[in-house]
Parts: sequence; C-alpha cells; structure tokens
Amino acid sequence: MTKALGIEFAPLHIPLERRKQTSAVLFFVFLFLQGMSLLGFTLFVYLLFTRLYFLSLAYAAWYVYDRHSCHRGSHPNDWVRRWKLWKHFADYFPIELVKTVDLDPRRNYLFGISPHGVMCFSAFANFATEATGFSDKFPGLRSHLITLNGQYKSPLMREFFMLSGAVCCEEKGIKYILENRGQCRDKGQVCALLVGGARESIESYPDRYRLILTKRRGFVRIALQTGTSLVPVIS
Repeated sequence: MTKALGIEFAPLHIPLERRKQTSAVLFFVFLFLQGMSLLGFTLFVYLLFTRLYFLSLAYAAWYVYDRHSCHRGSHPNDWVRRWKLWKHFADYFPIELVKTVDLDPRRNYLFGISPHGVMCFSAFANFATEATGFSDKFPGLRSHLITLNGQYKSPLMREFFMLSGAVCCEEKGIKYILENRGQCRDKGQVCALLVGGARESIESYPDRYRLILTKRRGFVRIALQTGTSLVPVIS
C-alpha cells in the first residue's frame, strides 16, 4: 500500500480477479446513482435529432405500452440474473446467502429485510440476481426485489430492473405477485422488501444496527390479506 499526503493508494499490481470484482461494484454504483438513467435519457434525446430518430419513437411507444409492467411482476429473465458480472459483484465483499430453513415452493413469501444499508448491496445480490445461488438454495421459488418507483421512470434503467424481476414498491405491485396473477403463476413467489426504506439507509453506521420499523406495518397487512408467510432476513 502506497501512502502520500495522508492518502493510502491501492497497489498497481492487483490480481485480475480482484479488478473484475471492483469493476462490477463500480458498475452497480453507477447504476444506483442514476448513471444509467442519465445515459438512457441522453441517448433517447440525441437519437431524436439523428437519422435514427425512429428508434427513440419506437422506444417511446414501448414505454407507454409497457408502463404498467413494473406493477405486474416485471419481465424476469434468468439469463440476466445469471450474468457473471453479478458473481464478481458478490465476491468483492463477499456476500453470501445463508439459508436457515427450507421453504415450501408451493407457497408465497414476503421477506422482510433489515437493515437497508446505504446502497442495499446484499439485497440486490441475493434477490435480484443469482450471484449467491438463490434458485439453488430455494428451488421452485422466484424472487422479486421490491424497489423505489423512480427506478421505473427512466429509459434503460427500468428495463434493467424489470429484467431482474424487481417490481415497484407499491401495494398493488406486491399483491399482484403474492396473489399469483398474470405471469406470476409458474412457481412460488418471493417479494423481498427492505422494510426500513430510504429513511433507514441514512442510519447506516459501522458495527451498529439502527432499524426503522415503527409505523411500517403495511407489509404485515398485505401478508395477512394474501395468506403469505413472513420471513425475517438480516443483512
């Protein structure tokens, strides 16, 4: 480790595998901080003023047609969820999914995850990808990460999240999955919800848990209404 002016710099000779892991995390940070949203919007506007303007018009038509999909189970794609990129992402920390009990694939479940963390790295790796082997550890179940509605407003960003199987953090979207409607009929469904939400993300401190649970009982009501089992998850 090289140190200059009080700053510690990473060594130049870092193993290739570690560089892959770091690049994967940088990609997620770029994604999380709305980098893909900005890229998608810029590309959409730029193409409108080129000979490829029809691509933007076609995407606009698709956007309008598909605008309700984030409330209807999205478009989960196993190929996207199994990208090697996500394995590098999980290995950086590392993130591991630890199962403490088998879950009946004939039932639906609402995972209540705490704490939220600054960028919910573990929730994304465990429930929006196959980086930690969710489908292998819980065969017959399909996971849907419940995320902020804003993720589905921007070009490219919305497609990315829906291909992971993520859905809007709204009652109608969660109920759609847990009531086994539409395309959510092929297997047992899991809604993975970060109970504390964005407010809990600012309560992130090393070696300390501060959970936001008071007045956040809506997910319990939804579970009772849909006959869904609640599963506590600690990150």
